[in-house]
Amino acid sequence: MRSALRVFTAGCAVALLSLPLALLGGGAVEAATPHGLTAPAQVSASSWATMPTTAAATPTNTDTGVSCVSSVFCMAVGNGYYQSTPATTAESWNGSTWSPLTMPTVANSTGGVVLAGVSCVTTGFCMAAGYAYYSSGNTYTSLVEQWNGTAWSVTQGTVAPSSDNYLYDVSCLSTTFCMAIGGTDTAPYVEQWNGSTWTPTTLSIPGGFSDAYFSAISCTTISSCMAVGYTNGSSTALPLAELWNGSTWTVTPVPAVTASPNYGLDGVSCAGPSFCAAVGGNENKNVVETWNGSSWTLDTVATPSGGGNLIGVSCFSATSCTAVGELGDAGASGNTPQALTWDGQNWSEATTPASPTSSSGSDYYAVDCITDWACVAAGDAQMSGSNYLPLEAMAPIARSGYRFVASDGGIFNYGAGAPFLGSMGGQPLNAPIVGMATMPAGD
Repeated sequence: MRSALRVFTAGCAVALLSLPLALLGGGAVEAATPHGLTAPAQVSASSWATMPTTAAATPTNTDTGVSCVSSVFCMAVGNGYYQSTPATTAESWNGSTWSPLTMPTVANSTGGVVLAGVSCVTTGFCMAAGYAYYSSGNTYTSLVEQWNGTAWSVTQGTVAPSSDNYLYDVSCLSTTFCMAIGGTDTAPYVEQWNGSTWTPTTLSIPGGFSDAYFSAISCTTISSCMAVGYTNGSSTALPLAELWNGSTWTVTPVPAVTASPNYGLDGVSCAGPSFCAAVGGNENKNVVETWNGSSWTLDTVATPSGGGNLIGVSCFSATSCTAVGELGDAGASGNTPQALTWDGQNWSEATTPASPTSSSGSDYYAVDCITDWACVAAGDAQMSGSNYLPLEAMAPIARSGYRFVASDGGIFNYGAGAPFLGSMGGQPLNAPIVGMATMPAGD
């Protein structure tokens, strides 16, 4: 997921049962002991389908980031880099279709403008990060746009910088905390949002390398963010990962593919401080690394024939991740999307739809999963020449489970599809509980 962690525990199957508990001597009712959290859900988003859109049939837009907060609100951002007048782009999902949004002009920019990543906290607050070009100094500067529920506005990126800096992703936990990452021409670059201003920081280049940059970030608390990217030496590129502890960034060593260590990491998603998954491509071979809270492990993952590169990933537990990317040579025409799912032990290939009619290939660049609904991927389809159509797809999350309620209000949950949402066990009641049902919001 090129966006902040999204954890929702709603919309799960419920068994409407009244279960009287055994009576003790004297007619007292045995109190039920409320269950704690169950083991992390093992869920699967294995069958993908293209989502409907009202976008024009012949735009030149591509989606590079997506963030969802519910089944009726997602935001995808990208760029119309091949348009005659390059502009940032965005589309919103309302539960039934994707619709293009009007985007603001980036003042003073005289070239390409790009939104690379987006993170939404609510339907009324999203941050999107990217970069803008200024021909006057032949420089690029970090670009940030903010969604207020009705419109996008440019909050940073209208002043030409004296030296280059780029943003490639952003992760928000609230309206007062976001972390955006990218790079200068040589070093990793970070900006932090406090609710009113962005504060920039240029990090040191890891020892032994000529340059480095971040490509993706995932925050789970204000004192735990993981950023991944690339380091470059004289002849090789190697993966980079750094951990934010609330005050400093620290390099966390990442094992390389020893047979051909020329690759980096393009996506990361954390389900908490003790689990992250990062993805990338090693000369057109899928690469996945997982973090256990103290070290990274290079996972075994297959690459279909013809090659492939993973670009985005979204995890909502240590046993539930979805990674997306492209099949074929990186960036080549004729590519098709790929998606993998993680169950805590293995990565498995999912079924993805064929490229849209009349296209010469398509790719997924980002993914975000809502635990009680689906995973949503965003990318593009190359229609003709430099004409690109935004592409969004979804995979419903298959899950099963049930809960029952005891007469004293104790709730017992079983299965991955029924996460613990609370219990009335041990609370004084006016009368025994006789049943339960989900609320409209799924809780």
